[in-house]
Amino acid sequence: MDISERRLVENETIFRDANQEINFLASRVLGQAQTVIPVGFYCECSDRECRERIELTPEEFVKVHSISNQFVIKCGHEVLRIEDIIEDRSNFCIIRKHVMPEDLK
Repeated sequence: MDISERRLVENETIFRDANQEINFLASRVLGQAQTVIPVGFYCECSDRECRERIELTPEEFVKVHSISNQFVIKCGHEVLRIEDIIEDRSNFCIIRKHVMPEDLK
């Protein structure tokens, strides 16, 4: 993997970390309603300038990230040389990274 591909992978991890904070706060505020009320999460694509939001419930967010190399992005933001589309939903796509940043060390 070259330096530019490494940066793409690392950028997605930064957005996922930010979304985990959003998820933590949303889960505390929503309580039981976290299964049905969507929250605006950041697109976890590799474009460090992207600030688009994707709506999914905190429960959906946790389910996607139960597999460490899965991310949630706005459909069309995928970079197929570093990831595969696992699922295409109406408002977001789930992608799976070929390699994670910790695997590159």
